[in-house]
Amino acid sequence: IGNLSLKKFMKRVGFHFLKVLPAYPILAVLISCVFLFLITTFEALGLQLEWLNGPIYYGTLYGPFSVVYWNVKKSFMDDKNTLPTTTGYSACAADNTTVTNQNDMVAPESSGNPRLAAALRRSRGSKTHNNMI
Repeated sequence: IGNLSLKKFMKRVGFHFLKVLPAYPILAVLISCVFLFLITTFEALGLQLEWLNGPIYYGTLYGPFSVVYWNVKKSFMDDKNTLPTTTGYSACAADNTTVTNQNDMVAPESSGNPRLAAALRRSRGSKTHNNMI
């Protein structure tokens, strides 16, 4: 689990960047249209249009490349073997497993979840380790 190399990451970023590049002008125009409606709203409310200078500039210039970020993120989330995952305490409470290292556990009172607090209290005396990463 968790075999993400720099080469694999950059390959995916490059692929999605090239995929978005032809659509960049269209995305920039669409983002500009959103800001057009926002400017109209600001004018109608009598707010200062200068507040929108930065968001308009950076949103139009870099906004289309946020699609690259979302596409890369989605591709890694779809690939279950790329990113490491952990099993938290809520999973312990759900499947009645116990934790061996009691120093890593939070106080049951601070969890805010009564079911989790009960599972943590039960596991304090246990020395078994079942299905924990």
